Amino acid sequence: MIDDQVFQNQSFSQKLDDKQYEYCRFESCSFAEVNFFGVSFLECEFIDCDFSKANLNELSLKDCFFKNCQMEQLRFDYLKPFLLEMKFEDCQLNGSSFYQQDINGISFKKCGLKKCDFANCDLKKAQFDECDLDMAIFENTNLKEADLSSALNYNIDPENNKIEGASFHQQGLEGLLTKHNIKVVNS
Repeated sequence: MIDDQVFQNQSFSQKLDDKQYEYCRFESCSFAEVNFFGVSFLECEFIDCDFSKANLNELSLKDCFFKNCQMEQLRFDYLKPFLLEMKFEDCQLNGSSFYQQDINGISFKKCGLKKCDFANCDLKKAQFDECDLDMAIFENTNLKEADLSSALNYNIDPENNKIEGASFHQQGLEGLLTKHNIKVVNS
């Protein structure tokens, strides 16, 4: 186990040697094409890191924070679900899949979430602060009490998702009515 260390400007090999990292900080590191099978991160921070083409199968993320990271087209649905907790800020997650994950309370701030798959997710109390959700998939998704008041370009069917208590900005109401082919006009 590696505990309370800072890693800067390192390129990790395709498979990590150590399986457990606790209270570590990774700055400007490359995890491109890394196989994270069986690796565990507890209360770790990732700043300016590249996760291009990484394999997240059986990776455990417990209270981890990602800032300004490249994370497009990753399979977060392959993460270990036990105690899964993540926060993202200024990250590019376009095309990633969170399918069926229980990630209530997750926080996305100023993230690119275009074409992300949130189908069958529990996103209760999730925060989508200034995030672009263009073409993101919400199907049978629990968005109860979620905050999408500053999110952009979402298309969410209220009949196919749980949205009780969720917050939406008035300008985003069109994204809740798309299937009805209704135009919202501001006078």
